[in-house]
Amino acid sequence: MDTSRFSSKIDGWIGILLILPPLAAVAFGSISVARGDIATGLIPIALVAVLYFALVVPIYYALERDALLIRFGVIRHRIAYKSIRSVKPSSN
Repeated sequence: MDTSRFSSKIDGWIGILLILPPLAAVAFGSISVARGDIATGLIPIALVAVLYFALVVPIYYALERDALLIRFGVIRHRIAYKSIRSVKPSSN
């Protein structure tokens, strides 16, 4: 069986919350760089980038042969199909 992959849908309000830290980091970093403090300007940008790529990007679900794979950032969580008791649609 081939693995089927599904991207995670992101609600609008969560998307706004996820975009705020990178925007704030770039704004703060730009101000610091403009004032001549390059290190202080690049630190928040690098920190947010590392956190996002470690914990947020990519986000997807995959149907494997015997388990559901949930991937977010570097974290992978497998749930055996036999341990799933029910599935309900959600709009959140």
